[in-house]
Amino acid sequence: MKISCISLGCPKNRVDSEKMLGKLLEKGWEITSPENADFIIVNTCAFLKEARKESEQAIAQFIEDGKRIIVAGCLPVYYGKALREKFSGLYGSLGPGDLDKVASLLNKPGFYWNTQRAEAVLPRFVSTSPFWEYLKIGEGCDNFCSYCIIPRLRGKFMSYRKETLLAEATVLTACGIKELILVSQDTAVYGKDIYGKPVLPELLQELSRIEGLEWIRIMYVHPAHLDERIVESMARIPKVTKYIDLPIQHCNKKILEKMNRRINKEELIYKLQYLRKEIPQIAIRTSIIVGFPGEGEKEFKELLEFLQEAQFERLGVFCFSREEGTPAAEMEPQVSEEEKRIRQEEVYRLQKEISYKKNLGKLNQQVKVLVEEKSEKGFIGRSEFDAPEIDQKVLIRGNATIGEIIPVFIDKVTPYNLEGSVL
Repeated sequence: MKISCISLGCPKNRVDSEKMLGKLLEKGWEITSPENADFIIVNTCAFLKEARKESEQAIAQFIEDGKRIIVAGCLPVYYGKALREKFSGLYGSLGPGDLDKVASLLNKPGFYWNTQRAEAVLPRFVSTSPFWEYLKIGEGCDNFCSYCIIPRLRGKFMSYRKETLLAEATVLTACGIKELILVSQDTAVYGKDIYGKPVLPELLQELSRIEGLEWIRIMYVHPAHLDERIVESMARIPKVTKYIDLPIQHCNKKILEKMNRRINKEELIYKLQYLRKEIPQIAIRTSIIVGFPGEGEKEFKELLEFLQEAQFERLGVFCFSREEGTPAAEMEPQVSEEEKRIRQEEVYRLQKEISYKKNLGKLNQQVKVLVEEKSEKGFIGRSEFDAPEIDQKVLIRGNATIGEIIPVFIDKVTPYNLEGSVL
């Protein structure tokens, strides 16, 4: 029998898709394209209205094409029993807590929507890159930000045991993976539920001992939980990239309180200054939300001034999405969609200037680059200061080997890319 999987949403969903496919490979299934598949798994995202719309459109199209569809991921949790009414042609469903049932479900249709699973070691079908992969270190979230439905969809925060992660990382590295990207809803609190305290620094140290692994990247660090131990580990362990994803969401005191972010502007400034003091070459990525209820011109201007001062190397801007069932959906005053888009564009214009200035700082410098693909003019890669899929690229002239990390001399920059020659 042949199976295909469409993975929508975040990298954490991608890992789940790969583990489902790994389980099915183990059971003798063949992975193929959607048009040739006997079954299609649509691993869905339900975090925002736009994500649900994308997921539902994909499901509807496959049903119309006469395919046998299994809906996995967050959408089954979001709709529960109503999912079968919304899509009458479904073969079955799996919540995030049911992924290990995928093989038995294909033999006998059923509908499940559990939020969180017990830890399970599954085979994994690598679908991202031969040279980098995501390593999901935990599931669920305890932060309960007022705009977010992740705790409802994914349950309480649950870390995976270090021995499980080290075994998975060792196998991935033995298969040629050079970079592991640590993901969860909040990587900074990894281990608190198992070991009684967060142990991300210890995990980083043990991962760094894996032979063949060259880069370890940390994503999704809630700024309230970034502490000196994490920063010290990043500075001390050579394999940990000088890069961190630190989503601040806003800086205004009133907005942060309404968001339930448990941090204030002064603390954000201190942590950013501490990061740059301890790791001078660090690249900091952040994300912000514009148009949150109560964000007027004064609060937005304060945000722009903060971004100008903070000078983030990488930045993503999201318009507030009014998600039913969240406290923020009922807050007033709401900001119009038009105003949200205007503010989003204004932030992007500012960040373009900052990004160009930051890239000019790399001019006539040597950077380490993971070579990822061939291009018409040479090769394309990514520096240690850039995460895959969301950050900028390095255009490489000269001879290089795909999959190797090499030094590149940067002699040309734009706001979004670097260019240079192989040393």
